[in-house]
Amino acid sequence: MFKSLAVLAALVSVVVIQPAVADDADDVAAIQQIYADWRAAVEGADIKSYVSVLDEDVRLMPPGAADFVGRDTYEAFLQPVFDNATYQIIPISEIDVEVQGDWAFARYDYEVRVEMKEGSTEIGQEGALTDDVNRSKYFDVLRRQDDGTWKVYRHTWNAMPPG
Repeated sequence: MFKSLAVLAALVSVVVIQPAVADDADDVAAIQQIYADWRAAVEGADIKSYVSVLDEDVRLMPPGAADFVGRDTYEAFLQPVFDNATYQIIPISEIDVEVQGDWAFARYDYEVRVEMKEGSTEIGQEGALTDDVNRSKYFDVLRRQDDGTWKVYRHTWNAMPPG
């Protein structure tokens, strides 16, 4: 009887636990793709694609500035950002993603290079990256949507220490 219970437990763990691991791997891959698409949107100054990965109730929490709440507010924040500068993103680290049910957490490091467009002298948007080279640690919370896709729900960062 003990052997039968052990076999049953082993089968349950294979049948029940394995799909959850596979699902997490699929979720992580989907979230990794969000960040690849997001980088392309930033480098292409594509505001519509940028905001397409944002939850309706997103909250942007830039260091030293007031929060920007909601996708429409975030989109308005981006207009002067992309009107006045171009951006190159260099990943410094892999994106570490942890999935917990309908929530996910992403931690990553980027170097963002900012180049002012001809005729522009400043970005003119509180909370925007303004240094020529910005090395930052990012942390995001993502929320699973009703259709199963993921969207960025909270987005924040801070400067990496020099060196």
